Amino acid sequence: MENPTQEMNNSNNAEAAVVFPPYRWFVLFVACFAVGTMYIHMTSIAPILGTIAEQMNLTMGQATQLFTARMLGEAVWMVFVGWYVDKHGISKAIIVGLFVGLLSVLATPLISGSYAGFLVARFLQAIAIGTIFPVVGYVAAHWFPEREHGLANGLFFGSVCVGAALGALLSPFIMSATGSWEWTIAILGIFNIIGIVFAYMVAGKKGPMQEMADQGQTVAVENPMTYADTLKFPITWIGMLIVFANAWIFFGLTNFIPAFLAEPQPMGAGLGAETAGVLNLALTLIGILAVLLGGWFFDTVMKGKAKIPVALGFVSTMVAFLLIYQGVQASMFLIVVILMLGGFGIPFQNPALSAYVVKVYPPEVAGSMIGFWFGGGTFGAAVGLFLGSISIEKTGSFNTALVMISIAAVVGFILTMLYLKHNLIMDHPRSREIAKEWTR
Repeated sequence: MENPTQEMNNSNNAEAAVVFPPYRWFVLFVACFAVGTMYIHMTSIAPILGTIAEQMNLTMGQATQLFTARMLGEAVWMVFVGWYVDKHGISKAIIVGLFVGLLSVLATPLISGSYAGFLVARFLQAIAIGTIFPVVGYVAAHWFPEREHGLANGLFFGSVCVGAALGALLSPFIMSATGSWEWTIAILGIFNIIGIVFAYMVAGKKGPMQEMADQGQTVAVENPMTYADTLKFPITWIGMLIVFANAWIFFGLTNFIPAFLAEPQPMGAGLGAETAGVLNLALTLIGILAVLLGGWFFDTVMKGKAKIPVALGFVSTMVAFLLIYQGVQASMFLIVVILMLGGFGIPFQNPALSAYVVKVYPPEVAGSMIGFWFGGGTFGAAVGLFLGSISIEKTGSFNTALVMISIAAVVGFILTMLYLKHNLIMDHPRSREIAKEWTR
């Protein structure tokens, strides 16, 4: 995709004059497929982690650090590459990300005996998702009207849930067929190849707002906001902390829960790898309904106000600690209910959270700020997985890791209620210009 021109005034009047083509849904689909692919890779090792640990002579605590490596790399990379999406567009970002991700999984059979080598492969996957993830802000800002931002973001985050579910579901069955966890991971690279083909299909396409700017139908922005400008505002840092809690919860659940369900008692629930993979659907597939409902709730019920849906998402995930009790582990019904409640919250809040970023920041920094909020926030995933892994190593149990997830939900709820304000006006000429349109 060619470099986007300088963004025009993102006003309601300008948007009313734009025809948003049906093709925008295919552009969104390409972005969804790409991010879903990388989340397939993220969770594919979770239900087979016991096998990986056994064959590599690792403790379970050491094995779970494979999750930490991916999250740490993702956090670092996403913070700094959001600008790449703003500068080069979605197709190049997706192609680069999926290609790097493909290399990481194809290399797995070659380095299977090396713990350090597998850590590097997981870190490469982090680079891939860090390049792809910020496209959600770009797609929403450039291709969709504001009234559809919640839906667009909801579908994007729904694909995260689909990918996470597929990874945990497919890997045990592929491993049963191949007898090799290394080739199980490599085979899943087929999704990367398909995604790269889709990305080439949208290469060179411009969003309707960009087309109007190229044709001189809109006025160029006089005071564009820069990345450096955004770092001066408290909401940039507070928002990152809210996503810090968000990521701690989401990645803690999606990475620890399949292993927790599969591992024998007293370390886990003792249900076995295949049952854990199927049960994990309760945690992840509920997210598909959650993101669609969350996007609708944000657009239709809350009329673009993010505080309540984000806060409700944190409340829903506070139940995670209940899984540590023997009485709950003995009841399949209770396990499923808690997994569904825990898996509902973060996907439900994500459309509102990312749409909030697109709303309060100008379009020219939308990708950068999605990258900063969700990239910096993903350090929460790295910290949560690291501390959780240490607790598993020291206690021989997942209990402390699950309790910490519930604590992160409480912290996220408090920050949201205190600081996530609607129609935030930042002290910048560009922000004040957009704020005038909010009041019309």
